Amino acid sequence: DGESTYSLAPPKAPKPPKPPPPTEHDYAREEADGGAAWASLPAEHRSAIDGLLLARLQAKKSRQWEAADAMRSQLNELGVYVDDGRKVYKLLGKEELSDAYTRDPADDSGVVLNATDEATLVGRLSARRQAQRSRDYAGADAIRDELRAVARQGGCSIVFDDRKHTYRFTTLAGAPGGKRSRDEEGGAAERSRLDRELADHRGGGGGGGGGGGGAAAAAAA
Repeated sequence: DGESTYSLAPPKAPKPPKPPPPTEHDYAREEADGGAAWASLPAEHRSAIDGLLLARLQAKKSRQWEAADAMRSQLNELGVYVDDGRKVYKLLGKEELSDAYTRDPADDSGVVLNATDEATLVGRLSARRQAQRSRDYAGADAIRDELRAVARQGGCSIVFDDRKHTYRFTTLAGAPGGKRSRDEEGGAAERSRLDRELADHRGGGGGGGGGGGGAAAAAAA
């Protein structure tokens, strides 16, 4: 205003257009039989699987998580197991599918597994589930303890959700940058409470014992 001048700001750059939705899914098929099981499926069955994989990918890209979960359930009903971490899918029998575990999407531990270690872990979890179904609880517990020991060696702990068939890692307390999990914090708090109650009990018992000794001395006198 002092110099009675004005200037024009350069126009804002237009926002880049959103990428078009994918037209093909990017999941690879894992085959243990050279593709015989896939080839034996009717053409419409194979087409339905590919269509669901694509539709689920599009739903995930647009953040429609509930729709993506519903399509995953549909794929499971068709006997298809999807591993989002490795971007693969494979055909499984009903029992095999019910034993398959995946990593919890809410896992924010930062623990990174390579494909070989992840496949080994999923295989051991499936073996644990099969042991539970056959009532081999000692075997299932042995696999659980084995996996927990391996996780501790890596500075973390592993948590299973047998209802959702998922697993996740938590950083162990005492590890660099580590925090206690909610289960660990609750266990520590319970142990602390029990320790206090035990100490109080011992203190009260000691006092009573002292009183008893005084009464005995007075009686002797």
